[in-house]
Amino acid sequence: MPSERLDDLRDLLRPGALKPSPPTFTAETFHIAPGLLAQVSNSDGEATAAFAALDREALAPLREYPFPWSRLEG
Repeated sequence: MPSERLDDLRDLLRPGALKPSPPTFTAETFHIAPGLLAQVSNSDGEATAAFAALDREALAPLREYPFPWSRLEG
């Protein structure tokens, strides 16, 4: 999806570092929110996001965003 579509979502998340995570060689960044981890890859204006949570309810607010989900189990 176009990377601008992530702007609203970034208001909910803050950048985070995963240690000891190996360095990434692509445009991947990690973002966190209470109970939620997001990995965002951004290249040439196109973005891909992957989310993980220990509790499925942490994924529920993501349903409000009109992203082209390939899979959402929250």
